[in-house]
Amino acid sequence: MIRKRKKIESMRGTKSCGGGSKKKRRGAGNKGGHGNAGMHKGKWTYVVKYDPKHFGKYGFNKPMGFIPITINLKELDQSLEAWVEAGRAEKKKDTYAVDLGALGFHKVLGNGYLTKKVHIKAPYFTEKARAGIEKSGGVAEAPAGFEEEPAEDKS
Repeated sequence: MIRKRKKIESMRGTKSCGGGSKKKRRGAGNKGGHGNAGMHKGKWTYVVKYDPKHFGKYGFNKPMGFIPITINLKELDQSLEAWVEAGRAEKKKDTYAVDLGALGFHKVLGNGYLTKKVHIKAPYFTEKARAGIEKSGGVAEAPAGFEEEPAEDKS
């Protein structure tokens, strides 16, 4: 005959309720920690089977704003001769002509100084860069529509 009442009912009131020693079922250590503890260790098989997307990034991505590729006056001064040899810049008498937009640069920064006269075409210049270029006897020229700085992402 099948049991009329469950086995646990007859075990109620005993120290261990059928779990062996009374110490064996005590605390969260018996189940491998509280909550999500051990998800990368002992509970990894649970993660793989029941919650494979638990780790990682999901949802909305914030698009990045405009990040300009910059060059300083110091770097520009050091690179002029190499650019002339490679055909990326021109030298007419004592003046160098460089189109930084065509070379992949967006903005000229004012760190350093120029030792040569340079005619520079670039989308954006800082005030210090313009002053440094004009101080060396050169010209800072921005293409039409690029006189103002691009709006930075403030959110």
